[in-house]
Amino acid sequence: MKTISTPSQIINTARKLFSEYGYLGVSMQDIARRLKLTKPALYYHFSSKKEIYKKVIEEVFKELKNELQQALKKPPSQRGKEVIKTYLKFGLKDKNFIRILLFKLKTKDRQIKK
Repeated sequence: MKTISTPSQIINTARKLFSEYGYLGVSMQDIARRLKLTKPALYYHFSSKKEIYKKVIEEVFKELKNELQQALKKPPSQRGKEVIKTYLKFGLKDKNFIRILLFKLKTKDRQIKK
């Protein structure tokens, strides 16, 4: 049985929380509580909420990039259609992606726009 590392668990949990409540609606305490960790244990792995959020965004776009690369391997006549299908399927498959992206675009928090 494959075990998931604590940093991965933190990222997965934060991804769900950010998609539901947005960056501003989630605290380090919320993430720690959801994982049944202490805040010091959370800070052992990540120095800030901003760092966790950046990792979540990186993960989301890495997944999308991998799927787009598969679409771009199609014959030229099918690529445009496949890229659009990939975006749509990715958004439908992972509703967290859409929410995270929308929160990122609309947030007024200067901390994460830097």
